[in-house]
Amino acid sequence: MKQRWAAALTVGYILMFFSEFLFVNVYPHFDLLGVFPMWLAYSIEAYIFLAVVEHFRVRNIWALFLAGAIYGWLLEGVVVQTMYVVFPFQIAFTGLSWHALIDVLIGWYLVRRMLFGGSPFCIFLLATLIGLFWGFWAIWVWQEHEMLSVGEFTLLAFGTALPLIPAYWQLNRLGPFHFNKSELRVLIGLHIFLFVFVEIAIPYAVLILPPLLAMIFGALRRHKNSSAPESIQMIFEGRVQNILYLPLVLIPTVAVAWYALFSALGVQIATNIIVALITVPASVVMFIVALAKLYRFPPPNVTTIQLDAQSRSV
Repeated sequence: MKQRWAAALTVGYILMFFSEFLFVNVYPHFDLLGVFPMWLAYSIEAYIFLAVVEHFRVRNIWALFLAGAIYGWLLEGVVVQTMYVVFPFQIAFTGLSWHALIDVLIGWYLVRRMLFGGSPFCIFLLATLIGLFWGFWAIWVWQEHEMLSVGEFTLLAFGTALPLIPAYWQLNRLGPFHFNKSELRVLIGLHIFLFVFVEIAIPYAVLILPPLLAMIFGALRRHKNSSAPESIQMIFEGRVQNILYLPLVLIPTVAVAWYALFSALGVQIATNIIVALITVPASVVMFIVALAKLYRFPPPNVTTIQLDAQSRSV
């Protein structure tokens, strides 16, 4: 139990960073007392996400994206209700275009893949790109909110990004995640309970979230029982050298430098619109392609499934 929840808490912080701290950039949006319940909420969603990855034997980028979509839509459709506000745009933004695409594929998977790959240059490059994106994205608030000073943004960036280093370090030292059925049932029951109140407030929510989740679970179930080859590494083995975590400091460093440059030049760009125009269509296409690819693989016959189950139990 201790290892399961240690994994959920560390993944929860990683997802929270990419979802909240990197996304919002409104000071002083995050106070210390407010971060802890938010971290707990993200850790619960992280537990469910990790359970989905394990249960459905996620082994390619398309299945991982759909697992990320479950995480994103539980956040936006149950914990908060933003996916119903501007229909149908916010079905994709931010559940798919940010949570699945950025939180999961980049924050949870790609960063760890680079760390275990052992190439300082690749980690350096990825951290720099994330920092550049953050500094560019962060100026969207200048269109709608009071502008963050460079000093305030520096505190926000380093105060939230530096804990990523111990989070990745801790996660990478843990073994494979194995969910507990009783714990998962409780968390699923909690989401059903919360969704009842969502449905009372937004009656048409039942026509949006459950069908989307049903499509994903159907695709993942087919993926689990298919002969689809493993095209991405999901279980990382070995140890990451401690020195390889240091380039992650470039994430806030580059973001602050980029932000300071925009501030000095007085640049005001609606970067949220630019990013949305790119990520929303891309994520919708990925969602459609992922469903098509996972439903395309024919499930093996019963004998093959039985033999596979027997081989795993030996």
